[in-house]
Amino acid sequence: MRTDSKMLIGALAVLLVTMPLIVGVMATEDQSNTSGNQIRQWIALRLQQIRLRFAWFFKGAENTVITGTVTALSNNILIVTDSSGNRFNIVLPGRWNIDQQIVPLSDIDQYLSGEISVKTLSRTATNEKGVTVTMLIANEITANGKTLYAVLPYNIKG
Repeated sequence: MRTDSKMLIGALAVLLVTMPLIVGVMATEDQSNTSGNQIRQWIALRLQQIRLRFAWFFKGAENTVITGTVTALSNNILIVTDSSGNRFNIVLPGRWNIDQQIVPLSDIDQYLSGEISVKTLSRTATNEKGVTVTMLIANEITANGKTLYAVLPYNIKG
């Protein structure tokens, strides 16, 4: 057998062995790229949904003041009971400005005793079955002679 024939047979053997491996790697890369694209599309969709929810909330939000006593503080939910016995679950942002210091939410419980006043943005929605939900997001709390201001990425006026 001639040398050229031996080289040709050897090259074909190498291609036969390596071709399935190369195709497998290329298919995996395509799948991982497709998975990556799917993940990016999923994240983009979720971010769009969050933006739409924020837009809906802010479009109809009103300033509200809740005055009462603290019933409980659980994670980022402050429960305040007013003089009529109404309970309000108020969402608290993660950071607060107190006396020119930035304080994490976990450290503000020391300021939340006695009679407090909470300025909030509120939005109420009623579904077709008559169920009403009100969301309250705190932006300022006055208690025990101290005023706590929420550290937010936007300014609230009005």
